[in-house]
Amino acid sequence: MKGYASHQVDFLQAFTQAPLEEHVYMKVPQGWHIQQGCLTQHTDPLPHYIQLLKTLYSVKQAAQQWYKHITVGLIKLGFKTSHIDPCLYIRHDCLIMLLYVDDCLFFTQQPSDR
Repeated sequence: MKGYASHQVDFLQAFTQAPLEEHVYMKVPQGWHIQQGCLTQHTDPLPHYIQLLKTLYSVKQAAQQWYKHITVGLIKLGFKTSHIDPCLYIRHDCLIMLLYVDDCLFFTQQPSDR
């Protein structure tokens, strides 16, 4: 964009940041056991399950929950979502952010040369 500087950001581990709204359970791999919040090796043949509090990349709701999570944070920072594209965020001081999954582009207006 003419007159704008751009910067690309990749959010690392983005999908693991969003809290889950539903109850999602995961089967603990065979030979492992959860005891007092710690993963330990165990020989119990019965399967063990844990409830996830945040999303993982393999959870079907992960992308949607990440989108909701980042949107709440951006609104707190003064961004507003575009009516044309829900992945386009604009802040009043000419800061534009375009979100694509866990990557984003920022555009800021460059000061004019005098």
